[in-house]
Amino acid sequence: MGNKPSLTLELDQHTADAGINTRIDAFIDVVKNFRSMSKQRVILNGEDFHAAEIINKGISSVFKDSEGNELDLKDPRVQIIVPAIGDMAAALFAASLKSLGYNAIALGEMDPLILESGHKYTSGKECLPIILLTGSLMTFIQQHKMNGERLAFMNIGGTSACRVAQYPGFLTELVHTEKIKNVAMFTLISQEGYIGLSQGFLKRSMDAIILNDILEDVRSGILANAIDCEKGLEVFYSEFNQLVEIFSNDYGNLQKGLKKFSSNISAKVPHKIPVTESRYIALTGEIFIRHNQFAHKWLNHYFGKRGFVLKDAYISEWVKYLDYAWRKGVDRPKFTFIEAISRLIREQYITFMEYKIQKILEETGYFKRHKTSVVNIIKHSLHILPLESTGEPALTLGTALAEGYEQYCGIINIGPFGCLQTRIGEAICSPNMTLGKKKKVKHNLNIAYNIPYGLNEDTDIPFLTIECDGKLFPQIIESRLETFIVQAERTASRMKKNYRRELSLK
Repeated sequence: MGNKPSLTLELDQHTADAGINTRIDAFIDVVKNFRSMSKQRVILNGEDFHAAEIINKGISSVFKDSEGNELDLKDPRVQIIVPAIGDMAAALFAASLKSLGYNAIALGEMDPLILESGHKYTSGKECLPIILLTGSLMTFIQQHKMNGERLAFMNIGGTSACRVAQYPGFLTELVHTEKIKNVAMFTLISQEGYIGLSQGFLKRSMDAIILNDILEDVRSGILANAIDCEKGLEVFYSEFNQLVEIFSNDYGNLQKGLKKFSSNISAKVPHKIPVTESRYIALTGEIFIRHNQFAHKWLNHYFGKRGFVLKDAYISEWVKYLDYAWRKGVDRPKFTFIEAISRLIREQYITFMEYKIQKILEETGYFKRHKTSVVNIIKHSLHILPLESTGEPALTLGTALAEGYEQYCGIINIGPFGCLQTRIGEAICSPNMTLGKKKKVKHNLNIAYNIPYGLNEDTDIPFLTIECDGKLFPQIIESRLETFIVQAERTASRMKKNYRRELSLK
């Protein structure tokens, strides 16, 4: 739009005509004045500004700076900035890039100052992830004097029914508007499977994602089960930092480092109850919010204090879901033979590495291996959501009906305020959260399932939707969380009783 005038009207059935008509009339006057002034004014050409950009050249990319110079992404003058989608995810992803020779920097956990900075450059109508990403970028630029560095700000894009498709364009436009030299968007596209840079990058970035997923489980386990939670976290983060160092500078010894991590956690962090007796709550929904502690207001700590392990849906689960949809021909871009092979190799690699890392980290005493099949999850949602309807709602519904009242004593669907995907998830899940609906789906899939002893088809599967705007939860959300906790405790007790009954019958 540049400096052109614009008008936004928001209407509902209660809006009176007078206010709308007044705004339209005023807008027409503004447009007339703008056109009149445009004819009279002399446009002065200031200094030409050219935004930097990342240019894809096959399996490699180069950084084209504002002066038109092309630099290899491994050039030490190019800094790849990894924002904190999750605190551990950012550190591990940056470490994976460093191990390959890239100059990568992981930003720390987000905070109110970053949120405030993001609001300065947005209208307030954007969803929380883009506000936080904007705040992270602008805060970093303001706090670090750029002495010839070129910044490649990492983010994601896609074409699904989600505002994520607008992230790269929005941030690029911000760079143009603010005339920020030598800052470019380094975007990984979901429909391309986040494939980028090289096979080495693909392998190590997947290692980072898988390791982050499992470490999230270990941390949630410590929050719920450690005798001394604060000391447990202190040990956890100390050991985690050593893992990041190994990942960055001694990648070949990563497996050895993981074994040492597990051994030290097991020895230094005693637990109240074994992990096999833990009570699990599934955290599903929008991927950024559920992995960003600041965004979801440290729900893992909230539930941990009450004895529940909050299990985030894995980032690797989303990657598997994209691969499954791709195999079925959904949202399938044009691809080369090499890209197809890369996708197939990645699928096999993720399965292998998940098993390998899970087996090692199980020795911490705070992680229980549980193989989740994305195909099985999707099958439990296809009766409502066709595969072509891509996005988190299918995974949320599928998880609830496949594993609610079995693996999980409660399901939370979380996302940004006003998020389309989150609200679709709530709309389709809420009326289906009963054991009767679960039984019907299981039987339609020819899966043997009996409603647990003493319960009936009207028994609810605890389910809660939370929308986040970056601020503290309002009282109504606090009340809903308290109610959800009571329901989850009751459900966990029933699950335990039925488990013991089944053992006695055997």
